[in-house]
Amino acid sequence: MMYWGILNGARIGIAICVVLQLASPSWARLAPFDGIGGNGGAPYRLDCGESAVLVGVTGQSGLVIDRLAGLCVKIDPISGTWVGGVYETTPAGGTGGSRFHKACPVGQALVGLEGTIKYFSGTNVVASLGINCAALKIRTDFQPPVITGFRQVGIYGDPDPLKVEASQDLCYRPLAGNNRSQDDWTRVGVALEGRAGLFLDRVHLACGELLNDQQGYRVTFRTSAKSSVPEGTPLNIQWRASGTKPELTPNLEYSWELQDWTHTKPGMLGPQPTIVQNACAHAAQPCAGGWFGSQSQSQVTFIGLPPARYELHLTVRPTVPAPVQSKATQAFEIAPNQLVEVTVNPGTVRPGQASTVTVVLEGPTPPRGKTIYLSSSNSSLLPVPPSIVISGGTARGTVALRATPASLGQVTITASLTEFLALQGAQTELKTNFTTGVLSRGVEETEAPIVSAEEIQTAPDNGAGPVAGEPMPSDSPDPNQDVMERGIRGMVARPSTSFSQAKQLTTVAPNPQIAGAITQKSPGIAAALALPSARKQTILTIQPDIQIQQNNLIQPNLKRFQTP
Repeated sequence: MMYWGILNGARIGIAICVVLQLASPSWARLAPFDGIGGNGGAPYRLDCGESAVLVGVTGQSGLVIDRLAGLCVKIDPISGTWVGGVYETTPAGGTGGSRFHKACPVGQALVGLEGTIKYFSGTNVVASLGINCAALKIRTDFQPPVITGFRQVGIYGDPDPLKVEASQDLCYRPLAGNNRSQDDWTRVGVALEGRAGLFLDRVHLACGELLNDQQGYRVTFRTSAKSSVPEGTPLNIQWRASGTKPELTPNLEYSWELQDWTHTKPGMLGPQPTIVQNACAHAAQPCAGGWFGSQSQSQVTFIGLPPARYELHLTVRPTVPAPVQSKATQAFEIAPNQLVEVTVNPGTVRPGQASTVTVVLEGPTPPRGKTIYLSSSNSSLLPVPPSIVISGGTARGTVALRATPASLGQVTITASLTEFLALQGAQTELKTNFTTGVLSRGVEETEAPIVSAEEIQTAPDNGAGPVAGEPMPSDSPDPNQDVMERGIRGMVARPSTSFSQAKQLTTVAPNPQIAGAITQKSPGIAAALALPSARKQTILTIQPDIQIQQNNLIQPNLKRFQTP
């Protein structure tokens, strides 16, 4: 309780009487709730307005209260917290006396008035006022949920209204003591009503409650790319959060975490994402992942995330203590930074002459750079380094190559995103799994899609038998007949398949068993193989001077082929 005026002196007698009321019944029927004061003056109403509550009183007083106004504050309909500063209503009463001001602590609201009445200037008027406050809380067990007052009553209960010398005007009903603590929900003051003239004749506390917005803070995301960006390309994600009434949104703070949905782990409810530890290490600075910010807008720019599917999980809450949090999610993807082209300049050189190879990527590389692996079809004619590193933030890399002095012919230069030894291992693994899958399907008589001869072209040096649909030589044994003689039925003869054919097969008619085997063991290699831009080639021609001169002199005359 907080009091002003002569009411403070009356509290000593109240404290003495409290202990004697342990066995008393509820005080609800005994307390006056129709106001404090007499019936003189003219009526008034001092309203706080929409989405606001009373948090105190102010005015002027001398021997009695001359002038009265309410102290109000706006309330966030989501968290129930104070928004903005305390403001005054229009006043009621006269102009005499000295100023007084009495307000509740931050986060509380006015739930009761206590005062004294004095016969003054021929009528009963309000002589002093005290205020009673309670914490603002969201009552979720009430439908619809409301923002209301909450108070805790001790084991002795509220003072007996018959024993209180001051007049009471409360939003709650006083509770009698029952030897245990009691939690009590109460409405809060939203307006002051009464009568006034030259003095404050009467005051009454009008009580109510505010509806709680259960939808939480609305978060709007804005990204620099709608779908995905290549690895290393800056991806800016901005967000803005506000309530259904932005003007009532308090200062907010944010916290976010990054989840990787490509490299998942098993869980009771299915695959679970991997939490990216220290996600700010992959972002432009300044970057904060913990609770930060006192404004309603913030952002993060990722520049070094490895390829994967991600979700940014954002949590929003007011900067002041409140039990309300809102969550929002933004999904995005970082794609592998693919090869666009590989060129060589000049394309024709003399023996021992140098040429420059340029590798172009789809986007800039991450800050750590990116390694591109190189190979030569004939290292004795044109040796190449095993790899080059494209520096961070750039999409182009060059390397100078020199033909050997005694070299003639054409050399194919290949650039790849994956090491060639790893690719060769994937080739062997893919071919083995493919062959095993074909044989097992044939023995078990499982149905499998038949790939036509146009989809699989047998290489001339793989030693395969005739493709299905071609006539079999008369002197060749029938493999189906051999299978039937061994008692195994349903096996279909299929040609053996090289790695390039197997890759074509997985593209045209994918087999889940084969694809799953490679992905399980080496997902990075399988992903690289599945992308058409994982490898690029260019050709460098090494010719003697006389041949280069002859090639430059030979210019075809296309007019010879035109019809007159």
